[in-house]
Amino acid sequence: MEQNLQLNNHNRQEYPPIDIMKLDATLNELLQKVPSTAEVLLYKQQNLSINAQWKDWAFEMLMTGYETENLLILAGEDIHCNPFEFAELTDRIFKELHLNEIEANTVIILYSLFLVKSVVQSPDKNKVSATLRKLEQQCIDNEYNDFLYDFYLLSNAIDEVKELGNQWYWNDSSLTKENWYEYTLTFFKQWIENPDSQYKTQLGKNCTDTSPSKKNNIFKRLISYLWRK
Repeated sequence: MEQNLQLNNHNRQEYPPIDIMKLDATLNELLQKVPSTAEVLLYKQQNLSINAQWKDWAFEMLMTGYETENLLILAGEDIHCNPFEFAELTDRIFKELHLNEIEANTVIILYSLFLVKSVVQSPDKNKVSATLRKLEQQCIDNEYNDFLYDFYLLSNAIDEVKELGNQWYWNDSSLTKENWYEYTLTFFKQWIENPDSQYKTQLGKNCTDTSPSKKNNIFKRLISYLWRK
């Protein structure tokens, strides 16, 4: 499922490959026991206010054995609490659990793995579509980073094939408007097995590539764009 075309290469951010198993053993164990930790890591990174997911995470942490005074406070916190007090509370929680030691790019990878694993474990069309949208948006929000770029391309390819019957984002003609769900779910499953190798194939591409095949793809996509206009 490797694809050759890359859009907006000049905006893309390359991140070094991450071996999740190289995380501190305690942090790795926490992420294994409470997978939704990846979600709150992203919330914290993006400075999002308290929501139900924060409270659910705190309760799950407590039930798993990570009992601290600050987690107890968070589990019982009002979702309309003062945002500054909430930020201070989560700062304390992250510090005592050493979650503040996880680098920003690692957070993106952990969150991506969490999303894909969640949908694969309990798939349906709405979940698959929503997850792909979230991953596409994360790619955009993080300067078209390589780790998520496949999701960006696939999401746009599906939109295009549904609307026009053809697409030029994804280098695989077997993707159709009839099989997009099965195709995406299969891609998710394959990606989970080895996301790092998927990432390495992206790193090996030259962002200044002007090969005839790439020029041809760009030309086709320009036609597609003008057609939709």
